[in-house]
Amino acid sequence: MKLKDYFRPVNLNSISNSAPFHRGSWASNIAHSSQLNSQHSIEKYQIALIGLTDERNTANKGCKDGALAIRQALYRLAAPSNNMKIIDLGDLIEGKTANDTYFALSYVCATLKKANVIPILLGADQDQTLGVVKGFVNDQEKLNLVSIDSKIDWDIDYESFNAQNYLSEIVNQHEDSIWEITVLGHQSYLTEQERYHAFSKKHFDDIRLGELRGKIYKAEPVYRDAHIVSFDISAVRYCDSPGHINANPNGLYAEEFCQLARYAGLSSKISAAVFSGLNPKFDNRSVSAQLTAQAIWYFIDGLQHRINDHSTVPSSDHKRYSVVIEDIDFPLTFYKSLQTERWWMEINWKNSSKDKVIVACTEDDYRIACNNEVPETWWRNFKKGSNL
Repeated sequence: MKLKDYFRPVNLNSISNSAPFHRGSWASNIAHSSQLNSQHSIEKYQIALIGLTDERNTANKGCKDGALAIRQALYRLAAPSNNMKIIDLGDLIEGKTANDTYFALSYVCATLKKANVIPILLGADQDQTLGVVKGFVNDQEKLNLVSIDSKIDWDIDYESFNAQNYLSEIVNQHEDSIWEITVLGHQSYLTEQERYHAFSKKHFDDIRLGELRGKIYKAEPVYRDAHIVSFDISAVRYCDSPGHINANPNGLYAEEFCQLARYAGLSSKISAAVFSGLNPKFDNRSVSAQLTAQAIWYFIDGLQHRINDHSTVPSSDHKRYSVVIEDIDFPLTFYKSLQTERWWMEINWKNSSKDKVIVACTEDDYRIACNNEVPETWWRNFKKGSNL
């Protein structure tokens, strides 16, 4: 099968909604699957939009229409300023079962990754992230996943897979391929302690809503090491985004959601983004659809401003800092980019260059080490590596 055979083409009439698109909008600067003359013609694009309409494994019934609502808002925004080549492949055709859909999505994502095309997935719910992960796990590098959500979708003992336990299912199926999962913006009272402890026991990370408020920059290093990012619109508070079956009075502000999307785009490693959870049945005046479209716009704006200073760590472009801590037998090593002023730390398990990784961190982590304390980022990664 050809790549375009996996999709239903975009219906431009349903997107335009009888109102013409403005010149210079997305609509006039985007290609469609009908322009794919061969399997290799996808390689000339940098971004591929994919609509998701399979809602069989979620209680958020109505999210199948989210992709259309997002497109209706997205196509009216100003086109990216850097003339990035974007193609809208259409909506992924559902399989006979939900598992068939995940496998079709995995094939599509693997094909796009091989062609260096970043898929942006619109609609349905976060369970579809499983299909994206499946398409990436064949690579030798271990995967890092970031989820922006109001709660941690983890379950200890479950009979069926759904959008409320997709993180635990990803680990169950692909534990050997997953290094880090981080949940951003979750609210503690929405995640039972038993679930939270099971998630933390895997040495995965989370940054609560209260920690991000006023310190949104703390999310940037998390993205720098990530390969896949999954946004759930329920992470945004109801007054900024009503379009979800489980909308909450508390949550991220709309501008914080967009800032997190831009940080994701800036990451030189992120190769796929999922924007899910939108349910038009609850979306008063299409506010959530517009917010999701704007977040996608900011994600792409981040892509246009990427600076790949991660792959060269350490190099002459980085300043090295060595910090001695009383409780550690060897000094902690930090690196600071002279170009971007971003920070990394070295995690060393056997004090050998062969048994170490370099992970992104903040200057705060360096300051904590200078105060003779071990940064939590270092401890978590050290424990994780020690269990391998």
